Amino acid sequence: SPSEEDLDTVCEAVRRIKAEIPIRVCVSLGLLDEAKARRLKEAGVDRFNHNLETSERFFSEVCSTHTWRDRLETLRIAKTRGLRAPVIYNTNAYETVAQLRRFEGLVEIYLPDLKYASDAMAWELSRCRDYTARARAAIQEMYRQVGHLTVGPDGLATRGLLVRLLVLPGGLAGI
Repeated sequence: SPSEEDLDTVCEAVRRIKAEIPIRVCVSLGLLDEAKARRLKEAGVDRFNHNLETSERFFSEVCSTHTWRDRLETLRIAKTRGLRAPVIYNTNAYETVAQLRRFEGLVEIYLPDLKYASDAMAWELSRCRDYTARARAAIQEMYRQVGHLTVGPDGLATRGLLVRLLVLPGGLAGI
């Protein structure tokens, strides 16, 4: 989370930049509360970058300074304050439908890796039980939330589902 002094510096820089050049400004500043998000929007910030690096289940192994829920709340605050915060959720597709429903209305692009077509290989290589059924249900839920991949006039994806297939050597994935 930016200190008040750092936030003052960022807001002043954004005002100066936007006064000289008509561009959209995106910042990546960590956790935000309502007041900081409001200040950024008032200064002219258009977009806010904030990554969800992994699922809640593994987040504490990746980050020790804050929680996954803190990250999710920051995204909600940014969007509520009018900051565009595109959310691309890069996942291994081994999520429950209940976990994914917490993202409804927040994630714009789901980017799951479909790793296995064989539960036996999923267990042997990743110690995942019922991978194929869980991944199938997860991908169906992702699709229900965001639909087909939509690409804007600039060629950039704006919303939807994009499934990546992981190809393992020797046909190990079972695909």
